[in-house]
Order: sequence, then C-alpha cells, then structure tokens
Amino acid sequence: MKKSISMLICSLLVATSVASATSVTALAAPKLNPYNTVQAETNFGSEGVEKTPEVYNDKKITVLNSVEAGDYWIVKDLDFSEGLSKLSLTARADEASLIEVRKDSVDGETLGNIKINTTNGEFKTFTGKMKNLEGMNTIVFVGVRGNASVDYWVAQKSETAVVVPDPDPVVTEEVDPYVTVEAENAVSRKFAAEITDNGTTFLAIRADGGYAVAKNVNFYQGLAAIELSVKASKAAVLELRLDSYDGDVLASYKINPSDSFVQTYTKADTSVTGTHDIYYVATVSGTTVQFDSWKAIIAPVKPNPDPDEPIDEPDPIVTETVNPYVTVEAEDATVMEGLDIKIDGSRTYVERLRPRVTYIVKNVEFDGSEKIAITYKSDSAHVLEIHDGATNGPRLAFLNIPNSDYEWATIYLNFPDLHGVYDLYFVPKFGVIDFDSWSILKSGDEPIIVDPDPVDPDPVDPDPVDPDDPIIVDPDPEPVNKGVTTEYTLNNWGSGYQVQVKVTNESSQRVEGWTVKVKKDDVGIDASWNVNIKEDGNYYVITPVEWNSVIEAGKSVEFGFQGSSHVNDKIELFAVGEVKDDPVVEPDPDEPIIVDPDPVDPDPVDPDPVDPDPVDPDDPIIIEPDDPVVNDGLALEYTINGQGSATINFKVANNGKAAVNGWTLKLKKSQITIDNFWCVKVAVVGDYYVITPESWNSVVNAGDGAYFGVQGSGVTTATLDYTLE
Repeated sequence: MKKSISMLICSLLVATSVASATSVTALAAPKLNPYNTVQAETNFGSEGVEKTPEVYNDKKITVLNSVEAGDYWIVKDLDFSEGLSKLSLTARADEASLIEVRKDSVDGETLGNIKINTTNGEFKTFTGKMKNLEGMNTIVFVGVRGNASVDYWVAQKSETAVVVPDPDPVVTEEVDPYVTVEAENAVSRKFAAEITDNGTTFLAIRADGGYAVAKNVNFYQGLAAIELSVKASKAAVLELRLDSYDGDVLASYKINPSDSFVQTYTKADTSVTGTHDIYYVATVSGTTVQFDSWKAIIAPVKPNPDPDEPIDEPDPIVTETVNPYVTVEAEDATVMEGLDIKIDGSRTYVERLRPRVTYIVKNVEFDGSEKIAITYKSDSAHVLEIHDGATNGPRLAFLNIPNSDYEWATIYLNFPDLHGVYDLYFVPKFGVIDFDSWSILKSGDEPIIVDPDPVDPDPVDPDPVDPDDPIIVDPDPEPVNKGVTTEYTLNNWGSGYQVQVKVTNESSQRVEGWTVKVKKDDVGIDASWNVNIKEDGNYYVITPVEWNSVIEAGKSVEFGFQGSSHVNDKIELFAVGEVKDDPVVEPDPDEPIIVDPDPVDPDPVDPDPVDPDPVDPDDPIIIEPDDPVVNDGLALEYTINGQGSATINFKVANNGKAAVNGWTLKLKKSQITIDNFWCVKVAVVGDYYVITPESWNSVVNAGDGAYFGVQGSGVTTATLDYTLE
C-alpha cells in the first residue's frame, strides 16, 4: 500500500513539473521574426505531418515530412511589422504539390499559395505572392495537393510601408450576379486553392469538406438559369448553395472529365430573389472541381413597342428538354455525324447506326426508368452503349441488340433508374442497325406492342362458335413433342443471367421451322442471339432466323438469351417443330438398273488379321497429341470498356487468303473473372479460360471476322495476354 501511495505522489510531482515547465516556456516564448529563416519544425500545432531528422549535403537537418492534402502546421506570434509581399518555402517533392498559407486558422482567409515542382530528391526554394499582413499574426500552412517535405521558410517584407488605420466595421460590397462573377473573388474558403494556369485564375475546390463563399449576392432581377465555367479531371459535381454550406441548392452541375474549361447553362431555383451568400461546394467524394466563374441568367422580357400598353410580365426562360416517355424519333437527335436519314413509306429512320459515328440526344429529363424500347432492323447482332455527357463519360446502359432478320422490330432492354437531366451519347461498339425510334418505360409501365400487320377490326369469322359448345383454350400449353426437344444451361451470377438453349431434332425427318415458348414468370429477357423473340400474353415466343430454321434429322441448333430482372432455377421450354418427310426418289423407267454380278464387299474382313507391329506391354507406344495449328492469318482485335468491372468486345479477324474452320482463344484467369459472355462457348482449363466459337461462327472466311464479347471483373490492364489458335 505504501508503495502505491509513493508512486502516486511521484506521478503528481512529475505532472506538476511538466505543467510548470510548459507554462514557463509559453510565457518565455519570443516573438518570431518571419523575415529571418524559420525552421518548419518550429510550430505551435500540426496535423498529419512528422518531424524527421536526416542528413542532407553532410548536414543534420530536421524536416516536416509528408505534407499532403488536408495536413497543416500552425505558426503563432509572428511580427509582420514591415508587412508581407511574398513567402518562400525550401522543400522537396516527388510530385507536383501545392501548399496554401492562411490567416489565423485552418479555414481562415487564404493569403496565397506556393507551388512546389518535382525536385528529384533535392531541397529547392519555391516562392508565392501573398496578401499583405501587418502586426502580430498567426499563419497556417495547409497542404492542398501532392506530397512535400519542408525544411524551412522565410517571408519577404512589403515593398511599401503600410499605415494601418483605425479599424472600421467590415463592409462587404454587394456582388452583381448578372455580370461574370470570378470564383477566386470568394471572401472565404476551405480546401479551395487559388491557382493561375495558362493565364486563367480559378479555384480548385476539393470535395469532402471543401467550399468557397461569395458574400452579399443580390438577385435583384430574379433568376432563370446559371452559366458556369468549370472543368475536372474526372466526373464531379459542383453545387451552388444558399446562405450556408448545407443550404438549399440554387443550381447543380454535373461535370464530365475535360482538359479545358467548359461553359454551360444549368437550371436554377427560379424562386430566388434578394441578397444571399452563395457557397460553391464540390460534392463527389475524392474529386476536385476547377471553378473559373459563373453568371446569373434572367428570364427574357418581351419588347414593348407601344408606350401606352402595359409591360408584359417576363416569360420564364425555356430550357428545351426531351421527354423520353413518349416515342423519340431517331432522326430528332441533337447531334448526328456520319449518319443519313432515310424515308421508307411512312417511316423515317436513321440509316446504319454503327461504330465511329456520332449520335447524341441532349437535355433528356428523367423521372425514373426501368426499360428502354428500341425500334430497329438489322441483319446481325449489335452492341450499343449509352453514356452520360460524353462518348467516354459514365456508362448508363450496355445493350445487346439481336439480329431482327432485317425486319422492323421493337426490343425492351433493362435501363438504370435515372432522375434529372442527362445528355445521352449513343455509342455503337459493333454491328449495324437502322434506327427508327426509342422510348423509356418506368417501373410498372406496360410496353406498347405494335402489331406490324394490323388486323381488320371487323373480321368475318368463317367458322362461328356455337355458344352452346364453346372452344376451350388451354392457357398453359403442354410441351408438344414431335421429335423436337430442348435442353438448356443456365449461368446465373446474381445481378444477371444467361441461358444457352439447344434445340434437337430427334426424329428421322427434317424439321422446317420451329418455335420455343417460355413463360415470362420463369425469365425476363433483355437480349438474345440467333433467334427472333416476340411477346404473346404470358409467354416469350422464340423463332429461328433464316439460316437456322431447318434442322436435319439428328442435328441441333443453338441460341441464347440473357437478362437481369428475374430467372427461376428451373425454366420450362415448350418446343414445337414441323416435321417434313424426306422425298422418295423414284427410279427413272427409261434408265436401266445395272446390277453388279460380282459385288465387292466395301469393308472386307480379314479372317486372320495379323498385327504388323505387336505392342510390347513393357514398352508401350506413346501417341503424342497433335500440336495446335497456329494460323498466321488470324488476328485478335479487342476493346476494353471500364476498369475493374468491364466489358470486352472481341473480333477474330482472318487476314489470310483462305477460310479458317474452327478457332480457340485462351485468356489468363488472372486478368479477368468472366461473369457473362455471348456468341461463344467458355470453359475453364487450369489457369485459363478456353473460348471456342458457336457452330455458326466457327468458320471465318478470308477477309472476314467472328465477333463476340465477355463481361467480368478484376480487369486492371489495357492489354491482354492471350493465345489464338
């Protein structure tokens, strides 16, 4: 017990000594002269930096290491009695860095910034212009970007003596928003650096807490829209908010990646009047918005030629938007390049929508969405992506559009739930379609099925039904087996699925034309290949295209479909086929039948076969497998869309002079995890995916190609290691 008491007393004495020493040190701390060299480790508080001793040029020094975005150190009791014009840092950096100098606190007024270039391991001195300071002050060095190590700093005196008058109350002048408002004139900032680049001065506003404030903005003429000049290195959002950091949103602008400033208009809260503080806030975590300027746009006023007539109230500004919930004709696109508009009877359409053309629909206003309906015709499969804001902007949809046998068809494909105004960039990846129109369906909307062959509204029934003997139609047909059977494989990865179906003719006669029905309760089909699909009540009705409509006896054809809405573990497929008897060839009565008097057995059996080379059981013959045939004329072309989760579109091109029958592509599993694929078969062998063609695309003619694609995750490279045989 005595030991415990003595230890407690010792602890109290030590604590008291430390407190006393700290107090004496604080009282005795001299005022720092900023015009002499100040070591960076001399500070009064820091965050995110470390004091590190090291040897540089044979001298022992102490540096503040790893000054990154958000890190800071504080220096108090600085006597700027002779003013301030510039400030120099001696620092080292492995990448371009930026440090801001602020007054009084971390989020105080920004005095200036110091750009630090890459120094290749050496300490170099960098200087930045500063706002003037007088008297005793506290300054804070704040990391904005990059990663720098600082040895020391020094201030330069003001070039002219400044007389400090008695302080008057601070008056912030009103800002006129109807002329261009420069972003860098904001009176208050946090994580918002002022930067000058190529003659343009702007604010780099970092998300995750960064903002800048324009005070006393007077909207005395009202408001209809806002013109912004912004850019960002990756997709970002800038919001203008009223009166506080978390105030009501005056206007919000989505920023697509760009190397140059983009001037654009965005809708604004038209109810705003009077004087407000406007907060510029970047909202997408991990992004930085480079903000140059903004300007308020008022509603136009009608001219008043007759002074005796009363002045009409101004019409509200009209920002023309596209309503996607009605049919949007393809020829009404905002921008089209490399495309032609064709007229076929009463139908006007865009001809040959294909890769490397431009097709854009701007200002599409969404209020929810689930499906997109595409009306088109094609003679091959087509892959179409829809991006937001730019050709390489965020991808909204990946659409597999099947071959329609060059007949007009409407397909309904999944579409993300969107709200707000978007610029839609239609980006074809491969294949060609003639594009008639499109529209969006919300959740719960029923698709409008247009019958291409309208029925006479008053048909004459050749066989009227006796009301006392009605015909009963079975709503759920039982599978019809006339020698045609189906089997399928289901690949379900949770967010979507793919079904590969095999239709086999097990009869002894040829089948011409076949149909497979599947219940909508079992599957929700978004896309398909090698077939045509129509909806009939509670069923999808699947029919062949021209080249696979005939199935010879004992043969099979394959097709597939995919979706993402729902799929059952067990799918019921109802197959119907029309069996044709093989024609009997009658002998020509005028043609004599020749009978061979001594028929020869085509496969004679040796009664005493002799093994010419008997096998020694102790020395078996090892048959080496054939080496794979590598065709120098085959080449693989591919495009990777996305990183991490990606879609890869392939083309096996035959650049040789002869057709190639059969090919195999091997991809390393370490480069991608394949979740989905189309127009090929995929097997896993060891560390590889082995990709082989379907029967219909196994032959690649000279100068032609076989197209297919995969979707998967774990893609981190723009170049694939592969083997094509």
